[in-house]
Order: sequence, then structure tokens, then C-alpha cells
Amino acid sequence: MLSQPFIHQLLKKLHPLKNFLNTKYLIIIIVLLSIFIATLFGFHTFEKPAFAGVQSVDFVSMDSGVFTGRASLRIENKNYISISGKDIAFNMYYKNHLIAKGGSTEEVKLVKKSISNLPIAFQFYIDSVVDDLNDLLLYDSIKMEAHLTGKFTLFNFQVHDKMEVWVNTKELIDGIVKNTISKTALTLKEVKLLEITPMATHLSLMFEFVNNLPVAFTVDTMNLDVFADRMCLLNVGKCKLPAHLRMPVNASEKINSEVLIDNLNLGLAGIAKVLSGSLDYFISGAAVLSVDARTFKIPLKQHIVIHPMTQSIDISKD
Repeated sequence: MLSQPFIHQLLKKLHPLKNFLNTKYLIIIIVLLSIFIATLFGFHTFEKPAFAGVQSVDFVSMDSGVFTGRASLRIENKNYISISGKDIAFNMYYKNHLIAKGGSTEEVKLVKKSISNLPIAFQFYIDSVVDDLNDLLLYDSIKMEAHLTGKFTLFNFQVHDKMEVWVNTKELIDGIVKNTISKTALTLKEVKLLEITPMATHLSLMFEFVNNLPVAFTVDTMNLDVFADRMCLLNVGKCKLPAHLRMPVNASEKINSEVLIDNLNLGLAGIAKVLSGSLDYFISGAAVLSVDARTFKIPLKQHIVIHPMTQSIDISKD
């Protein structure tokens, strides 16, 4: 059995180790407590990233009433530290109708105390706003409801944000109009050779104007010139076209025109082509149309190749 003096001696030797262990545990407790307090403080003071609007909209294509495009969303980070986010998606509603949705799988860095731009791909459903298109035309901006989701690094927050946001309708309408009708609205459908001499080429042209917008519009002016070069620098004729043409929804209008081309402007090379080769002409210009108070310019550029010997004509997009 251990003697009393021996036990006292052993405890005396173990006392520094006991102090060391107590100090170590105390440090661990302090660190854990600090982490807990910091986390608790951060949880209550951290502000989730918020949707701050739309920076830009670029419509790329349309298929069956659905536009695909790219946009830049403005995301605000009010915190004093920068954070990063991923798997960001959004739905946009107008009068409780889903009109657009999109997202980004790329990781984005949100700089502290600032608004960052987030590039996203989106789909816009034009059928959802057909009944409200007049609102888009009448007002500079409209109020929509945005639903934003995303994962953010700080405390691994999952954001589900819903807010009202004002969207500029100009870019929206410009994108709809330009992408809907620019490629198919005004086209050169038929060319007839009335007369060709070394001095002049007389053509009969038939254009077609189609309204594939969900609203009616008016063609205010149409100005189309004929050029002898692809860069459209050497003007050799002007098309005579009507103006103030009313186009109801789904309407298609054939527009007849004539043009007298001055081959003498082409010089000797032009005369030689008339006699033996082929003549290249480029029709270039634009129609200006209006939808209510807004106007849009619809460009046209097409290439005509006339073969004098066979009197055949080729028409193509330039």
C-alpha cells in the first residue's frame, strides 16, 4: 500500500501537468466560444445578396414564340466581405404570369458593398405578354416580380429571394421587334429584267412585308438604293417605294417597285460585264416602322446577280 508521503510527492509532481491541461482546455473552449459568437453574430448581420435589376438584354433567337438570349443581372452584396455564388437561377413574373426564366452555372464573385453584374442565359415567353404588349409599348418601365435562388459561400446560405423590380421596356421591346421581324419582315422576293443596255438596266422588283408581331404597325418610310459594290459606296439607282403602309397582325403585303440602274457609273468594266459577263447589284436600305409612339428601323440588304446573256437572275442575302 502506498504511503501518505509518497502520494503527496506524486501529486506535487503532477500539479504542473494539471495546470497545462487546464490551460489547454481553456484555450479550446475560448476558441470554440469565439467561433460560436462570430457565427451567431455573422448569421444575424449577414445580408443575403439581393436582385437589383437588369443591366442589359440581348435576344439571340426565336423559336415557336420563345426567345432565347443573354442578359446581365445586377446582384447587390451589402456585406463588408466579398462572397461568391453559384447555381443562380431566376424566374420573372408579370401580372402573375411567368414570362422569363434563366440562370447561370458559372461561379460569380460578389464584391463587398457593391453591385456586381451576373451574366445569365434566359428564355423569354412572348406569348405570356401578348395581351400586355401595349403596357410594354406605353411605359418606359414596368414592374415585375423576380424570384431569385442561389447558393453563396458565406455560411453556405441558400438564397430564395422574391422582390419587385422595375424593368426598362425599351431594351425588351427593341429586342422583341428586331428579332421578330428584322430577318423576315422585308425581303426581296422577285426581280424581273425589263430592259438591259450598255447604258442602263431597267428592273421590276417585288418586295414582301410581313407582320409577324403580335401587334399592328405602320410602315412610315422605305428607302432602298442599288449599289454596284458590296460595301455600298457606288450608288447606281434608287427604288421607288410607297410609304405609310398599315400592317395588321399576321398581314403580308406585296410591294412593287421599279429601278433604273445607270451602268455608265460602272465605267468600261460595267459595259463589258453587260455585254459578256454578269452584273452584281446590291440593294441596301431600311424601312422605318412605328408601333404606337415607338419607331424601329428594319434593315434590308440583298444581292442580285444578273446574267445578260441568259437574262436569268439570282437573289441572295448578302
